[in-house]
Order: sequence, then structure tokens, then C-alpha cells
Amino acid sequence: MADSQKRKRVKEEEPSGDDALDKKLKTTSAATDSWFSSSVASGSSLGGGTQQEPRQRSASQSAEPEAEEFARHPVHWLYDTSPVILQVDKTRFKVHKSRLAADSLWFRTLFSRNYAAPGVPLEERDALKLIVNSVTVIDGVELFVLDPKAKATTVEDLAELLTAMDSAIGYHETTPQFDTVKKIYRAAHLFFFPAYRKFALAILTQMFIVNRGISEEPSPYCAECVAIGREYKFPVALMKFAFYDLARSPPPNPTSTLAADMKNLKIEDLVRLNNLQKHLSLVWNDISTCYETTCDVMQCQVCAYTRQLPSFRGVVEEAKKAFPFDPLSAIHILVTQEMKKPCPLAAQATTQKLNNLRERIWKDMAEWLNLEE
Repeated sequence: MADSQKRKRVKEEEPSGDDALDKKLKTTSAATDSWFSSSVASGSSLGGGTQQEPRQRSASQSAEPEAEEFARHPVHWLYDTSPVILQVDKTRFKVHKSRLAADSLWFRTLFSRNYAAPGVPLEERDALKLIVNSVTVIDGVELFVLDPKAKATTVEDLAELLTAMDSAIGYHETTPQFDTVKKIYRAAHLFFFPAYRKFALAILTQMFIVNRGISEEPSPYCAECVAIGREYKFPVALMKFAFYDLARSPPPNPTSTLAADMKNLKIEDLVRLNNLQKHLSLVWNDISTCYETTCDVMQCQVCAYTRQLPSFRGVVEEAKKAFPFDPLSAIHILVTQEMKKPCPLAAQATTQKLNNLRERIWKDMAEWLNLEE
């Protein structure tokens, strides 16, 4: 009888099905909260910071060095289901593995280990293997150290490329600065991102093309563009823009950025620059000939009178003093002034000749610079 009453009392104290589930969930939640708090307090991988990474070693992979600590990049450290960690120097980037593989043949080959994939240059295969052979695993995520012996990039270059991948649409509203575009191009070229290499080249070209044939100041980045263009084989059109701006630039202040950039130019580039300036100075003879053009009317009194004016004879000389190595800007100004000539036929003929001369100068620059179109 006592046992029967005891069993009945215990049964009454047991919670119903729903109450039991609620009690179990509360117990599990409390345990989870306790684990999360202790994890954050101890600096687990859920949070940011510069603490030493927890390590998970694989039998087939080498262990990460014990003594070094690495900083997580403040922007490029993602939390998703398919991440990968890239390391440059002492900085790590946690990024989308699938995104890199989709945009870059180099990264696609690195992640797949398919070194014989179509389009992968032979010289890149050794670099890829060198990086793969040093892979480690951090919290289940592969860590690829971009060894400078394999890929000599910088933290800044890779960061700018990743930023462009994340927010390229913003560049449609605000054009990035030269230094930013330069870094994007270098990283895109190094890691086989054709779309971003093309994007950077388009912006660089636009930075210089606005100066063609007008009297604006030459670009302060012309010498640096020449140096980078020679190293990465920029298109001839962009190299002509950069060399022309360098040729028409006034002698730089010894402490200026341009002077510092010119020290990085190779001898062959300085020879090209000197040859270009020589040809640009000779162009003034052709400009003088064009400017003295008269109309086809026999003994046109207006043309005869205009040629005798001191102001007419001194126009080309004044332009030459102002633009000794910048005939394109000078022609732009002279063409505008030609419309003020008293004889409209002479003005039209002179304008046509000057415009033709401007196009010929631009075409011949490739030969003067020894650049193959």
C-alpha cells in the first residue's frame, strides 16, 4: 500500500510532455549561454582581435609555428560556410573561397590542386605547389601562406583588390585615387583577376586621357605610371599618355614626388623620354608652317594684311615659350585662335592642317618611344 502511494506521488510530480520539453530546452540554453560566455572571455575564434589562433592539426599537414602571433585584418575576415584564410607577411585575411575561385584562375587552381588546368602557365605551377605544401588548418579552415618566394604581393595590394571585389559598385560614383588603382592592378595581375585588371587599366587610362591636347597640368603620377607600365606591360596608348605627360612636365623640385618617382625609372625609359622631347621640340617647325597658311584666293588682301601684323608673327613663338614640349596643348590653343583670323578660308585651312598635325604627332609617338602598337 505504501509503495503504491509512493509511486502515485512520484508520477504526479513528473511534468507533462510539454513541460518536460520546456525544461529540457531551458537547461540546454543555459548550458549554451555559459559556454558562449566562457568562450568569448577566453578569446575564442568567434570574436575579433589579435590573439593567437587556436590550432587544429591534420596528420597530412604541417603544424603552424607555435611562437608567432598574427593579426586578423580588420575588414577582410569573414564568417561564412566556405571561408579560406590567406596570409601575407603577418596579416591574415578570411575571405570567400568560392568568390576567389570564380574570379581568378590562379586561386581556382590553388584550391583545386589541379596544376595542369588549361590556362595555367608552367612558371606558376611551382609557385602554387610551394604554397599548397605549406597549408595548415585553423579551426577547420585552410590557411594559405602567400610566400614571397612564390607570390611577392603586399598586404596593401591584396587588401585593395579585396575591397574592390566587395564594393566595386562604389567606384561608379567616385573614381579611386591613382595609388588605390595601382594597388588593385598589381594584385589583379599577380593573381590572374582579368576583370579587375581591365577595370584598373580603364581608370588609369581615363586619368591621363583627359590631358591629351589641352593645356591642363600634367599628371603628377606620370613617372610612376611609366615605371609600373614597363614592369607590367601596359597598353601602348596608356604608355604614350604617361610618357607625354612626363615629357611636358616642368623640371621637378628635388623634394617633389615626381623627382622621387623619376629615380625609379630605368635607363631605357630615360632614353625614351629624352628622344621624345627631342621630337616634340622639332614639331614646332611644322606648327609654324601650318600657322602661316593662307587661303587659295590669289592675292587675298586680308591674308596679306594679316601676315604683316606683329601679333601674327609672334603667336607661334609665344606658344613655343609656354609649351616647349607640349605641342598638343599649343595646337589646341592655336586652333581656337584661328577662328579669329579675318579671312575665314585661311582660318579653316589652317585649322585643318593643325588638326592633322596633332593626329600625326600622336601616331608617331609610338615610334619615337620605340613602343610596338
